[in-house]
Amino acid sequence: MPEFPPLVTGEAGQGLLIAPAKKTMIRALRATFTALYPDTKLADINTAMEYPYLEEEYPGIWVRFSPHKIQSSGLDPTQQTDEEIFIVWHFEGTFNLMIFALSSKERDLISDGFIEAYAFGTLMPSASVFASTLLASELINMTLQSDILTPGGQTESVGTPWDDDKYVYQDSYSFEVVGQVRSRVQPDVVFTNLSEIQVSSTLTNVTGAPDNSIGDDGNGEWQ
Repeated sequence: MPEFPPLVTGEAGQGLLIAPAKKTMIRALRATFTALYPDTKLADINTAMEYPYLEEEYPGIWVRFSPHKIQSSGLDPTQQTDEEIFIVWHFEGTFNLMIFALSSKERDLISDGFIEAYAFGTLMPSASVFASTLLASELINMTLQSDILTPGGQTESVGTPWDDDKYVYQDSYSFEVVGQVRSRVQPDVVFTNLSEIQVSSTLTNVTGAPDNSIGDDGNGEWQ
């Protein structure tokens, strides 16, 4: 199992797993392929979790994510701190990056640039920020399984959202991630530290006065 950073709860109302995972991946891609990125085809490329409908969004990268395993973490997924109690679940999933361009050459050059950044990022200062941004996310605990990049195949189709006669050239690449999510909803439990424990031989009622209503049980009256 990979090493995870300290568990994060994520932002309320922003989803638990799928939406935070996509948002984190988009942040990592944008932090990598900035306007200063040396490969001009990837520099400041549009990256989003929605299908690109506008012409100015091409070329672009469409981020998709599908978890394929979600299970409780260990034999006892419940963890406790001094302030709270929560449950931890483990997940594994696949990211699929769809590359869209308006020419086959542009698509191929973007694909080549992404493969280079993914495969050799540890040797490229400009691309090394990709994995570090994923690890530093405050939205979700997620680690890249960076040894395999799976091509999904190239396609061409006629018709764009703004022009029925224009060609769209696509390519896709998939890779795996593993991570952990934790519950946000806390049970109605209040943890209190006891200063001392006092033992008494006298049964008392809620008012604190001795309770003599039990009577004689055959072994003498309760004292």
